[in-house]
Amino acid sequence: MTEHGATLAEMAAHKHRLTHRQRAVLELRHGLTDECPQPYSLVETARILRITRERVRILERKALERVRHLVEMAREDPGEHE
Repeated sequence: MTEHGATLAEMAAHKHRLTHRQRAVLELRHGLTDECPQPYSLVETARILRITRERVRILERKALERVRHLVEMAREDPGEHE
């Protein structure tokens, strides 16, 4: 589980509902793709995406909040938000 209450599987299941940049940050920071199976550090993620470390933090926080919200909605009504 992440600090925002979503498992890696839940993050992977909902990542298609994020912005391109949010998705890229989560994939790199949490190793959610076959091309990127190990998590990258904040500095490495910033370098790969050519953005600042602070922007990585912001995108990751917003993405995790969005995933947490989507997971909560899906848990309340599994058939409604697929």
